[in-house]
Amino acid sequence: MLKEAGHLLERSSIYGEDGGFGGLTLEDLHRDASKYELPPGVPEGVQRSFDAARHTYIYSYFSYDLLTPATSQLFACLELALRARLGYSAADKSNMATLFVMLDEAKKRTLTRSDGNGLHKLRNVFQHGTESIIDPNVFLSLLEEISSLICDLFDPNRDSVALPEIEGEPMTRKDRLRRVAIICADFARNLAYYRVGQSQSGSAFHDPSHPQASFWRQANANFLDLAVLEWCKILGERKGKHYWRRIVSDPRGFEEKMLLHLGMKAGEFSRVVETMREYRDTFVAHLDSSRIMNIPTLSAAHAAVCFYHEYVITHEALAGELEGLPHATPGNLSSGYAQCLAEAEQVYRSA
Repeated sequence: MLKEAGHLLERSSIYGEDGGFGGLTLEDLHRDASKYELPPGVPEGVQRSFDAARHTYIYSYFSYDLLTPATSQLFACLELALRARLGYSAADKSNMATLFVMLDEAKKRTLTRSDGNGLHKLRNVFQHGTESIIDPNVFLSLLEEISSLICDLFDPNRDSVALPEIEGEPMTRKDRLRRVAIICADFARNLAYYRVGQSQSGSAFHDPSHPQASFWRQANANFLDLAVLEWCKILGERKGKHYWRRIVSDPRGFEEKMLLHLGMKAGEFSRVVETMREYRDTFVAHLDSSRIMNIPTLSAAHAAVCFYHEYVITHEALAGELEGLPHATPGNLSSGYAQCLAEAEQVYRSA
């Protein structure tokens, strides 16, 4: 029965003096939940999901039946953590691995010390609906086990063992993150070369009177086309494997921060996406019937890539996962872009 508004903050009878857990206070529940923390390296979405489970447990002080959704939230948090660590995207409906499969893979890759001890069976009970209301001790036992599993998954000192490669095996999350960093760098490199070609340094080489104008024009056009193609892979192609919504652990938080960084509203950024996709689809990937080529302005596109690259490094990749990439530390994409500008300037001066 729904509580009356005036009674919402009254203690649940189960925690009363005559209840099964009499003597527990709100502070006791908070202290119990506070014993279990996740390491700093977990994605924001996993941490928020974990906190939601703990908060729901604490608020069971006012409504004892909240212990059931608190437990369901724990399993959702575990699945989210496994997908993030193993590289399974929740947006990819063709690759919806079960909790049992993901726990087994994590154990085989030595990412955890435990295979979950039948957690998948208990998860199914809650996933398919149950009338049972568990007691606080059961929840705390699950909280301890699941938090321990997640701590293992994101332990920077625990190396992942690659499984034998088989045809069609999905790439790991580490592989995807590395590719995102590479694509960002490819975009920045081609953009730098294109912009120098369009500047005063390169404009003379595009004049019809220049003996090599055809070469320089084609090279400059190719830099633009490649920049647009790379951009669409990560920020424009919704079904792409490296599209930001399929990569970041907290898509809503990422989008809010990116729009704030760009100083744009969602509709304004959507128009940037439409412009980039239109150019790609009409003049690069295909040659449609349009007579007018609208070359996109690339300032916002560049800023979005820089933000995405920085976000992956600081919020998504674990320590060592981007090791070996020359542009895998914060700020390196901007410095690499500046180096490419200088390189192109030198080429035009020497030509």
